[in-house]
Amino acid sequence: MKLIFSTIVLVLLMAISFSLGMKWEKYRILESDSLELKTPFVLQSEKGKGQLPVGTILYPYSSGPSIDTFVIFVNTKNLNALEPFSFEKPFTMVPLDAYQK
Repeated sequence: MKLIFSTIVLVLLMAISFSLGMKWEKYRILESDSLELKTPFVLQSEKGKGQLPVGTILYPYSSGPSIDTFVIFVNTKNLNALEPFSFEKPFTMVPLDAYQK
């Protein structure tokens, strides 16, 4: 009986911890010092180039010795232009390269 109770408490604590961690990550991104793009960025991927316009708000995600990574949020009603994509390995991200002209 004691083992069952301990297991239930442990599972509840893990669920609470996971939930709080998700909320903290969302809070950290949204409440961090966001940045406004002052000059347009050229965006480049393996499939082509695009442009990020002046005034776009960037949210800091991670910072490294030579590259910073940001998040942007996109609103669209054109869901028919999107299709599901799966990576071979889980937790894979493919950032776009951004630079000034």
